[in-house]
Amino acid sequence: MNQYSKIILLTLLLGVFNLSCYKESKYEAKKGVLDLSQKSINDLGIVDLVGEWEFYWAQLLDPTDFETDLPSIPLYAKVPGSWEDILTSGVNTSAKGYATYRLLVKTSAQDSVFGIKINRIDASYRLWVNGKLISSAGTVAKQKKSTLQNGVERKKLLYK
Repeated sequence: MNQYSKIILLTLLLGVFNLSCYKESKYEAKKGVLDLSQKSINDLGIVDLVGEWEFYWAQLLDPTDFETDLPSIPLYAKVPGSWEDILTSGVNTSAKGYATYRLLVKTSAQDSVFGIKINRIDASYRLWVNGKLISSAGTVAKQKKSTLQNGVERKKLLYK
């Protein structure tokens, strides 16, 4: 086998290997809900929080805002994705602005400990789980001059 054939074969093998490593998430949120309640916690493994998250453009909300009623009718944003891709009538999203994302994750577990891994986020944020603030970065604000960004690299958090 000549050198050229070896390079082509190696390239093909690496391509096939990369395709076999790619995995689609088994679970996907629909209309702001990721329902895992029919699965055993032991069988779930790692779950990517992907799909349609509730999205509230130009609103900074916290869990207390959802205790009685939804603050407004939510839009739905594909995660991962850019909010600039949300095309709805009457809502003009742009790269600059602020919003609230919300996802309800239903599980069958009562007292299990879960973990969450946060990949790099190049924006200020606050993250609540079960009504408790478990992580934040920078200062979240409506005005750019009041906002402090703090890109965060890979955080791993545990919560109950």
